[in-house]
Amino acid sequence: MKAIQRIAVLLFFFTINFEMWDPLYTGGYFSLSRLTGLIYLGLMLPAIIRFRTPGEAKPALRPLWYFFLVLTVVSYFNMKAELVDFFNMTIFQNIVLLWILVNHETIDHLILEKALLSFAAGAVVLAVLFKLGIGINYDPVSYRTTIFEDNANNVGIRMSISLIIIALAIIQNRLQLGRIRYLALAGVPFIFETMIATGSRVSFIAFVSAYFVFLLLYQSKS
Repeated sequence: MKAIQRIAVLLFFFTINFEMWDPLYTGGYFSLSRLTGLIYLGLMLPAIIRFRTPGEAKPALRPLWYFFLVLTVVSYFNMKAELVDFFNMTIFQNIVLLWILVNHETIDHLILEKALLSFAAGAVVLAVLFKLGIGINYDPVSYRTTIFEDNANNVGIRMSISLIIIALAIIQNRLQLGRIRYLALAGVPFIFETMIATGSRVSFIAFVSAYFVFLLLYQSKS
């Protein structure tokens, strides 16, 4: 079961790069990442009884639950006749998913490191497809290019995050991959080119800022 759960979370993180892609044209009700996310959640349900949330994660999780509680209460008292939905299911699902991921790490050590590397691999695939001109469309509403139906800014930010993940995977080598980890460098030119091509200033600033802060922390050994 652990192996199946591991495959599910790796596949989920990989498909996050195609979050908005709706190959069945269901109007947003279906996407690859939503499908893989639901599969992952379903597979993790039996393991919930064994969850023991680590103490170092609680200070991060607790404010999220408080935020959601306040949001729900405020939304309830500000309901309108034409809109009675005060429970934000999307935010709730994401908090639950984060809680499950944190606990998954406790029963399968370094699974989140592997999942992040899978996310970066998905970014490489998306960048290669972008290079080949596959999945690119023009949105007449926003007057911007979309990549597999996703906003160019979102794609740029994912590319920026993936570059950081690849760099840390090579430098830290927490997964003990040996020299094979350097193969990830082959995807860097595609990712970097895609990030620049999206024209997202936010992703570029995030990319530069992250490395600047990393160098400061690395020098201080903090």
